[in-house]
Amino acid sequence: PNTEYSHTVHGRTETGAEVLSHTVMVTTAELPQELQDNVSVAITEERDLDRPGFFITNIREAAINAYFSVAYDMDGNIRWYKEWDLVGGDLNLQFNGNYTAFIGTTTGFTNRYGYYAEFTPGGEFVRRYQAPVPFYTDNHEIILTGDPDFPDAHIMSYDIRILDLTDRGGPSDARVAGHQILRINSAGFVEFMWNIWDHFSLDNWVEGRQPEDCDECDIDHPNSLALDVDGNYIMSIRNFNEVTKINSMTGEVMWRLGGLSNEFTFVDDPENGFSGQHYARILPNGRLLLYDNGISRNPQGTRMVEYDLDTTAMTATMVWEYWSPEPRFTRGLGSVQRLETGHTFVGYGGLGIATEVGLTGERVWEAAITINNAPAFRSYRLVWIDSLYESQTFP
Repeated sequence: PNTEYSHTVHGRTETGAEVLSHTVMVTTAELPQELQDNVSVAITEERDLDRPGFFITNIREAAINAYFSVAYDMDGNIRWYKEWDLVGGDLNLQFNGNYTAFIGTTTGFTNRYGYYAEFTPGGEFVRRYQAPVPFYTDNHEIILTGDPDFPDAHIMSYDIRILDLTDRGGPSDARVAGHQILRINSAGFVEFMWNIWDHFSLDNWVEGRQPEDCDECDIDHPNSLALDVDGNYIMSIRNFNEVTKINSMTGEVMWRLGGLSNEFTFVDDPENGFSGQHYARILPNGRLLLYDNGISRNPQGTRMVEYDLDTTAMTATMVWEYWSPEPRFTRGLGSVQRLETGHTFVGYGGLGIATEVGLTGERVWEAAITINNAPAFRSYRLVWIDSLYESQTFP
């Protein structure tokens, strides 16, 4: 913002003489006043972090009428933004170099419609992705695959059913949401649907709003969707304390890790598992990395954890974990990425803190985001990217 750039084309003639074009000067505009006055980033720790990079997130602050997708550089300056009438939930850079952002206000179980917008780095709208009626589009994740110009979209949706929960201490007419995985082509047709109502029961529901408090709630609350190296789905189901692998062609449940229906034995994990987790990803080496919120832990505390999964012996061996030197706990939100350098980027979304962890577990960089004089607790997730204009290949 408010930066002057000069553009000159250098060329050579057939004889090798250098030829220069006219120089074109461009000055970018000032940041919108809402960002200038209300958003700040403080770098609280930095150790020899000499490389480019950005971290992106959505800003949704109704109190100051601020709805933006933004990218910060590693010095905490806003280097790119797009303004919306309304934005919330996931923002990510897709494989084709375009961005996707969730537009809407759903919490994952309310009767509020929303959609994903795909747009170019220059802010040009490309297309929208939305679950068909009677389903609502979930705000947690979208993955684009296939043809870069006409991609398939993998999203989560939900429908709302009226259930009698009196046998569980709840109302007789609770509005309860359950989720689906949808694969939608660029023309908007649903090519695949997996429905949680067909596979799991209320007995798996251990976290989130419980039946006795459920006039409107969801049984599952999946908060991340990823593709394994074999093309099948990895879903984090928060209210089950479970990560699930689902066949992307048949819908078969391939395995269940964590929760009441856990099929694995945890090995070398002092915590014996995770709870309220977010952002489950299979790394290129086949290991599982996730953000363990630690809701069920006593005392409650949040960590990052990596497991080596043996699906023959059905063991989940902890091979790495990270706890912040300061006690930190986020009941909701959060993200974790393994970078190409081997470092790990953590977004404490509920606290407005971004952290980079080095190879030996030391904290090499940290930033605190403040919006409207308070921690940016509505930052759904903080995602690191190496370029504003090119896709990235790491999870």
